[in-house]
Amino acid sequence: MYPIDYGFVNETKSSDGQEVDIFVGSAANGLIAAIFTVDRRKKDRECKLIHNCTPEEIYLINGFINFSPSMMSGSLLMRFPMKDIYAGNPEIA
Repeated sequence: MYPIDYGFVNETKSSDGQEVDIFVGSAANGLIAAIFTVDRRKKDRECKLIHNCTPEEIYLINGFINFSPSMMSGSLLMRFPMKDIYAGNPEIA
């Protein structure tokens, strides 16, 4: 079970040969971040996109991916500083 909407981007290819994964939140700020994951169970690495997410949803996704580092971990890469997202900076929308 995923903490927010989770799916894939049609007609794309990720490093695992499947479509690129994407988390979709409730904001209207576009592609806001990506999380680069290491899945130790499947022995693969992926980039998962984070789209239209609030700061709280970004923290939720990061916590979900890094909940059990012995199984899966991830490094979050933000497009904008988190303080700008919290401030509702108009350049982000």
